[in-house]
Amino acid sequence: MQQRTRRTPLVAACALAVAAAVAVRGAGAPGAPAAAATSGSVTAAPAPAARPLPPAPRPLAPAARPATAHFTAAATARRGKPRPKRSTAVGVGAREFRLSVYRPRVRVGEVRFNLTNYGEDAHDLVVRDRRGRIRGRTPEVRPGGRAVLSIRLGRGGYRLSCDVADHARRGMRATLKVVR
Repeated sequence: MQQRTRRTPLVAACALAVAAAVAVRGAGAPGAPAAAATSGSVTAAPAPAARPLPPAPRPLAPAARPATAHFTAAATARRGKPRPKRSTAVGVGAREFRLSVYRPRVRVGEVRFNLTNYGEDAHDLVVRDRRGRIRGRTPEVRPGGRAVLSIRLGRGGYRLSCDVADHARRGMRATLKVVR
């Protein structure tokens, strides 16, 4: 069985250009049957010389290749198309004595907490599992500042809080549920 190869747009365009050049050259060639059948004096302009195609770009040196080149090639070889790493963004707003979680229910996997401090005091974000173990923590964020915390979470419930001074005791707590 013959294996069929897929043409890229550049190859298809080059093939079309070559076919057009051959057709033009063949029609205007001296001694061609079409020219002999024509009555009267017709002078054919010489066909323009075909310009060579520019050289193909050279591959990048190993140090200049983007870091994702190996990932993309490996993913393409395995599945046919690259699969980006999946992560779920969860916005968290911090104000005096309140944490607002904009997505309180997420899927298992990488979770990216985007903390924004809308308050007047510095705040942080601490993520604890149901046993109270700290799974992740941001540094203290100044008023108007932002911080990002990416952690891998399994199924279950997690407690979010601000550990600055007595903020958690005064109400800066929230929950996050991770489901399949």
